[in-house]
Amino acid sequence: MNTTHDAKIKGITIWFYIIAAFQVVAAFLAWSTGAADPTLAVGATALVGLDLLIGALFVAFGYFAGKRRPWAFVAGIVLYAVRTALQLAFAFNPIVLIIRAFLIFRIWQGLQSCLASNRASAAMALINRRRLEMPSLSPEPATPPAAWVPSRAAAPEASPAE
Repeated sequence: MNTTHDAKIKGITIWFYIIAAFQVVAAFLAWSTGAADPTLAVGATALVGLDLLIGALFVAFGYFAGKRRPWAFVAGIVLYAVRTALQLAFAFNPIVLIIRAFLIFRIWQGLQSCLASNRASAAMALINRRRLEMPSLSPEPATPPAAWVPSRAAAPEASPAE
């Protein structure tokens, strides 16, 4: 069943793949910078590995976000916020900050749609289960209830005059 939430989730999961592609481009730029200057080669190699790892993680998050897993959205938000903070600590660029804030906001919207879609699916499953459960008739006739019998028999009281 496709709902508007599912369409929104699908549109937002594309951003995970776009972020992964930008990470690969950033890795290439770090690698080319390191190749041009031998003194930066060690730092560039570490940065290339980090960018490629983050790119691979965003591909995985995009896959699981498409499967409506809320943890993928949360992990994407956290990882991208940490990546943004690290980049802005070294080189502040307001345009990059605005773009990254927009992407974090879009992933947040995806999380909200994912949660709403999962709640709607659970509610529909409950409704369908209740709708499909039919009362069963037992083949045996109903037996009348047994008479009430006290759990302990009351002993006759002895009179004090006797």
